[in-house]
Amino acid sequence: MREFLAPYDTEGEAFKFWFSRFWTKTRQFDSGKSTMSIRLVALSNHDKVLEHFPSKTATNVQAKDEAVRTALYWGLGLGHDRIVQMLLDRGADVNAQDGGYGSALQAASARGYDKIVQTLLDRSADISAQGGKHGNALQAASFGDHDNIVRVLRARTQLLHCPSRIRIVINNAKRGARDLLSRLSPKSSA
Repeated sequence: MREFLAPYDTEGEAFKFWFSRFWTKTRQFDSGKSTMSIRLVALSNHDKVLEHFPSKTATNVQAKDEAVRTALYWGLGLGHDRIVQMLLDRGADVNAQDGGYGSALQAASARGYDKIVQTLLDRSADISAQGGKHGNALQAASFGDHDNIVRVLRARTQLLHCPSRIRIVINNAKRGARDLLSRLSPKSSA
């Protein structure tokens, strides 16, 4: 296992050898030149490596780099939906403000990552969070012409701002479940 994780040990020789080359080739315009193992795993989409990371050692999912980006930001930056899910499972803050986009939801909306947007919404991402270069997630999706995400965000926003609609949906679901159960129960067949 130790050999398997060696390239992600920021103090080890393997990391020192390959990281500077990797960074120069892939992130040449990025001002940050250092990273933590978990951010590198997220950027590289190495979900199998993340599965084997110790839960406490060198895996602070909330730690930010020089540009105020967390591992969650790095993972969603290239659309790595499995990495995003894993980081959220490890306690990443779904509403943390990162880098230039603001929140993770704003970044995913701006880049058109439908699946990640849905994952973040399912984890209670704040749709109305303000910040970043587009203002909020809906504006970010609109700016990027991501119509499907715009529809999802608008529908979710309407539900949030209309509690009576939520009650209607919940009551209809309960009523439907009761009707289905009454039809399936042995008493109704007698």
